[in-house]
Amino acid sequence: MSKAAAERLIAATIRSIAKHGLEGTTVTNIVAEADLTRAMIMKTFGNKDALLRAAAERFGQTYFDTVSDLIADAGPDPRDIVRAMVRADLHEDVLNPETITVLTVMRSLAHGDPEIRNFSSTRDGRLRDDYTKAIARSLGPRSSDDALAKDLATATIAMLEGFWADYFLFVDRFDRAKAEKLVMMLLEPYWSTASTN
Repeated sequence: MSKAAAERLIAATIRSIAKHGLEGTTVTNIVAEADLTRAMIMKTFGNKDALLRAAAERFGQTYFDTVSDLIADAGPDPRDIVRAMVRADLHEDVLNPETITVLTVMRSLAHGDPEIRNFSSTRDGRLRDDYTKAIARSLGPRSSDDALAKDLATATIAMLEGFWADYFLFVDRFDRAKAEKLVMMLLEPYWSTASTN
C-alpha cells in the first residue's frame, strides 16, 4: 500500500497545484484528491514538504518522458532532432495551463529548497546536456566546438524559458508556431555555416 499510496499522493499533489495553486494545495485538498487519510502523508513522506519535493521530482521526470515520446519519431538527422526537441518543448502536452501553473509553483518553492530547484530549473544538467548534445551533432563538422554547442543550448533554453513565461501571462494569445520559428532562427544560421564547411 505504501508505494501505491505514495503514487496517489504525488499525483494528487500535482493535480491540486494545477487546480488551486500553492495556497490551495493544502493537506486537506491533497488527501481529498488522493482519497486517502492525512496520516498517510505522514506515514509515506513524513511531512508535506517532502511530498512537495517528490511531486517536483515526478513533475520533472514527466516532462522528460513526454518530450522523449514527442521526439521519438524525429528521424536520424540531428537537425530534425533539434527541431523536434524545440517543438516538443512548445507542444500542448508539455506547455499547457496545468504544467505552467505547476512549474511556476515549483519555482516559487525552489528558491528556499535546493531539492525542488533541481527538478524545476533551466540549469538542470539533463536538460542542458540533452540540448548541448543534440545541437553539437547538428553543427556537422563544427560539432567539435563544445563551447559553441553549449552557448547555443543555453540560448535555446533561455528563449524557450521566455516563451514559457509569455505563455503563462498570455495563454490566449500565445503562438506556438511563431515561438518555434523564432527559436529556429537562432540555430539555423549555424547549420548553414556547418553544411558549407
